[in-house]
Amino acid sequence: ARAPTSPNDARSHLPSCLALAACGADVILPGHSIELHSHLARPEVQAAMARISVVQDEAITHYHHCHLTYVDAQEARTELQATTPRGSPQAPLTDEEVVHKFLVLAGPVMGEAPARAFADQTLQLEQVQDVRAWIAGMGAGR
Repeated sequence: ARAPTSPNDARSHLPSCLALAACGADVILPGHSIELHSHLARPEVQAAMARISVVQDEAITHYHHCHLTYVDAQEARTELQATTPRGSPQAPLTDEEVVHKFLVLAGPVMGEAPARAFADQTLQLEQVQDVRAWIAGMGAGR
């Protein structure tokens, strides 16, 4: 499979995203795309990408359906199918999962403590007396 050629290409390049996940990335972050060339230079990512092939399945008729077959180094085979993306209305994230995703993405930008404070206030939004202070919290830590 060809390697992604730009950070934008890397965002949706299935072999490189799967290789990063196979090499320990819990979540594919914007930084993985931005630092594309350093990740592609990692020998373990190169080795994982070499073992990944994407094959079209004619039975899959919608872009968010997938069938994944994983064969490990010992030839053990695992198959997974998904018909609904995690976080969609049909498979919503829990409050804890939304907060975790927010902290992973916003923490490096806002700072961990301001991001946590903003998430906590958001979960209690009904009790916020002045929404201007809550909105100002988005800029905290910058």
